Amino acid sequence: MKRRVVYGHIEGRTEEFCQWAADILCPGQTFPTDTNALASEIDGRIAAVTLWNGFDERNCLMSIASDGSRRWMTREFLYRSFAYPFVQLCLPRVTVKIDEANGDSIRLGRHLGFTEEGRMRKAGPNGRSEIIMGLLREECRWVNLNLAKHAV
Repeated sequence: MKRRVVYGHIEGRTEEFCQWAADILCPGQTFPTDTNALASEIDGRIAAVTLWNGFDERNCLMSIASDGSRRWMTREFLYRSFAYPFVQLCLPRVTVKIDEANGDSIRLGRHLGFTEEGRMRKAGPNGRSEIIMGLLREECRWVNLNLAKHAV
């Protein structure tokens, strides 16, 4: 099994990764033009994509889409998913929005360290609520900030 982490902007594949994630997360919709993407490929096939958009000086929105397997969830992929906003951009936080009916994504968010911060009522599909979860840089266990200071 050959694994590879691919930066969309480096290989010119951001649109492809955004479309793959949109087909899973929000069929028929697209992501904003400011979206950056990272993919986990296994044997040449996309297994997961992390997207970031909605940037400001303190936060960005983050989305993770997967093929439904757990093969994509490697330390390298998670490190790179969180290194971009926390190390490269030096943001103090990231935010995810999750449909309240998506129990698997809520569990994943909690596993990754996100904390529920609120709900946007009737903002999701079919009038459901979206759960807002946030992760602060100092709470992120996927990136060793002491080591990262030397890499920047």
